[in-house]
Amino acid sequence: MNKARRAKLKEALDILSAFDLGEVEQIVADMQEEEQEGFDNLSEGLQASERGQAMETACAALEEAKDSIAEIQSSLENAIAKIEEACE
Repeated sequence: MNKARRAKLKEALDILSAFDLGEVEQIVADMQEEEQEGFDNLSEGLQASERGQAMETACAALEEAKDSIAEIQSSLENAIAKIEEACE
């Protein structure tokens, strides 16, 4: 790999390394937990209501987002390792 391509890969590595997806994942997890607690504190009647169903849908979406962030973080870590190997 020539010097110019290694420099471009180093630039990509710096950009990827700047992401703190662990913090983003924690924020989403906290939001999901709070929304779930709110839903769980509703009476059964309110849980079955339109509002309760919306809260349950939001909880599921936040859980999915949290899982996606973890997957992205793993993929980025793998990409960083590959870029570091290529720059050696």
